[in-house]
Amino acid sequence: ERVFPVLALVFGALLVFWVPPFQSPDEPAHFFRAYQVSEGVFFPEREDGRLGGDLPVSLVQVRDSFSNLKMNYDARVPKGLVSNCLELPLLSGARGFTDFPNTAIYAPTAFLPQAAAILLLRPLGASPLLLLYGARLANLLVWVLLVWSAIRLMPFLKNTLTVLALLPASLAL
Repeated sequence: ERVFPVLALVFGALLVFWVPPFQSPDEPAHFFRAYQVSEGVFFPEREDGRLGGDLPVSLVQVRDSFSNLKMNYDARVPKGLVSNCLELPLLSGARGFTDFPNTAIYAPTAFLPQAAAILLLRPLGASPLLLLYGARLANLLVWVLLVWSAIRLMPFLKNTLTVLALLPASLAL
């Protein structure tokens, strides 16, 4: 019980910053939905038969900066790309409709941890990429708290659950 939160936070934080942006399955769509929820938009928007929302175009610009890495295991993050994207301003006034149909229909409650992080970071002038890292960290913190609570409540097999939860695949999800 005592070891899990420490190891999960250390190794989880490594994954938060080690995995290149927008490389996790459906991460762009989840990020866009979390941003939408952070603005108080709880239901998906429709435009020309498409499902998604009206979001700052800088979010899409940052996603597109990393698109050449998607499913390309030989590709590497170009030098300076992360630092350049960290400096890119959010530009919340320049908006456009963005498609994310696979996550737009999800209940907004699933996105509350990420949305809370985005909501807290936006007034501080955080860049879109910094918002993504904040959302990832919020997910990690909530996951650690939930799994740690489950381990503490388990009447048996606590060590087994701890080991399974600390597997890289569990942490990455």
